[in-house]
Amino acid sequence: MTDTYFTQDWFNHNSRGLWSTMLRPYRGKPNVKVLEIGCFEGRASLWLMLNILFHPSSTLTVVDTFTGETQASYPADYPGIEAIFDRNLAAFTKQIKKYKGFSADIVPTLPKQSYDFVYVDGCHEKEEVYTDGMNAILHAVKKGGLVCFDDYQSGYEPTYLGISKVLEDCQDKIEVINVGYQVWCKVLP
Repeated sequence: MTDTYFTQDWFNHNSRGLWSTMLRPYRGKPNVKVLEIGCFEGRASLWLMLNILFHPSSTLTVVDTFTGETQASYPADYPGIEAIFDRNLAAFTKQIKKYKGFSADIVPTLPKQSYDFVYVDGCHEKEEVYTDGMNAILHAVKKGGLVCFDDYQSGYEPTYLGISKVLEDCQDKIEVINVGYQVWCKVLP
């Protein structure tokens, strides 16, 4: 595998331990399908490929604009994000489907209810978070599958409000199984 390169680490301190526990049922299983909304440089993507999706028939679909964050606290000033992602995930190109663009436009075109796990970490503004969450729960994830929302307790109010609205509007469709920095939900059968 090629040496990896990252400019940021927003994944390991908040995610890795919990992800190992939550995603254990999928670890190394054939035909597991994961959708990642917002992949940035691929740190979470790489972790998924190395720790969960290592069976050759399992796949990761990523959706990102590859332009960086657009909220005021994280201006879009990260040049070369897509090239960094491609370098970091080069060993897994046969298992990764990459879509470049806005998740609100792309996710509804993906196969309905076909993902075992959806990770929502795209744009952090309220309306975009809400749209990503609704698309994840109502369109992308299989019944019985998992959805993880990142940055719920990050202190950025628009993200918190967007996720909270999804949880409220989908309360009859999901079971919330963990609340912390991230919110984990199981989509009801």
